[in-house]
Amino acid sequence: MPSNSASWLTRIRRVSVGLGVVGLIALVGLFYAADDGLCGNTTVDEYPSPDRALRLVVFERSCGATTGFTTQASILRVGEEFGNTSGNVFIADTDHGRAPSGPWGGPWLDVEWEGPHRVVLRRDPRARVFLAVLELRGVGIRYLSDAPHFRGRDRGSAGLPGLPATFAGRRRLTGGSEPLE
Repeated sequence: MPSNSASWLTRIRRVSVGLGVVGLIALVGLFYAADDGLCGNTTVDEYPSPDRALRLVVFERSCGATTGFTTQASILRVGEEFGNTSGNVFIADTDHGRAPSGPWGGPWLDVEWEGPHRVVLRRDPRARVFLAVLELRGVGIRYLSDAPHFRGRDRGSAGLPGLPATFAGRRRLTGGSEPLE
């Protein structure tokens, strides 16, 4: 009788451990699947490619009170819906305030299309970069971290103090489409 009882307890323990592992995996999967539901995106600006086939969307992403704001960028086809997902080409934060932030809370980002298949993203060198894709959808992406205002030419941008100036023909992430001098 004792061996039967011990065998029964062993089986119960194995089943319990198995159910616990399956439950833990299911819980982790649930949190992983719901991750985008905890986060929200706010579009900062959109930049159409010169041939108007693609657009680069720059947005702020916040995932709750325990995380900081990030600046993210995605290359999308014109007409493609911008959902509640992470950026597909660029993700950065201010590294706990080391890099200056834009009005939306994440680090600033300059965007310049050099042609229909080339874009330059310029950022503060102190921003902490989590994702920097070099090519997506036939577009080569070049990253620069030598913004003009780090060389003593900070003239502000579109009336927003503290944002770096940009070169003529480029747009800042302020919603305006006029080139800045």
